[in-house]
Amino acid sequence: MPALNDYLDLRFAVSDLVGSRELSDIMPSLVLQAEIVLNRRLRTQWQVKTVTPAWVGNEAPLPADFLQLAYPDDRLYVLNGMLYRKPHRAWPDGIAYYAALPTLTSASSASNWLLEQAPNAYLFAVAYQAAKHLNNPELATGMDHALTGELMAVKVDDERARYSNHSVKVAGCVP
Repeated sequence: MPALNDYLDLRFAVSDLVGSRELSDIMPSLVLQAEIVLNRRLRTQWQVKTVTPAWVGNEAPLPADFLQLAYPDDRLYVLNGMLYRKPHRAWPDGIAYYAALPTLTSASSASNWLLEQAPNAYLFAVAYQAAKHLNNPELATGMDHALTGELMAVKVDDERARYSNHSVKVAGCVP
């Protein structure tokens, strides 16, 4: 697989993979559809952001790239695009949340953390959308399986990055 440095590289790689150079006009739409799928399926440490909410009373607007709270807290809840804090509780200063992928469709040289760390995940996600557009169910199935494998690899990389430097301490007496 060729290196994918930005949106332009992704466009050419997808066209080559699905065997159709006639996707240029709809490529931004295919990428946006793929990003919706990726945002539903991914939750990694590279997506976690922290923000201090702009509270007005007990509610605050969510960041534009908000997907879900990273660390659920019984003092907070999300409803209809707003963050609410329960009254009469100590409130956190900031909240950690999973942020949506920054879109690649903003510029031909656009990139983001997923394209840099797992370019095949992006490639297979967009190729899956392209295969559906081309009405090629065999290719779509193959791209979906390949995407699932790549997302599992991203999950493994995330778990390694989160927990590889941790040590286990045994409680109690050790001979």
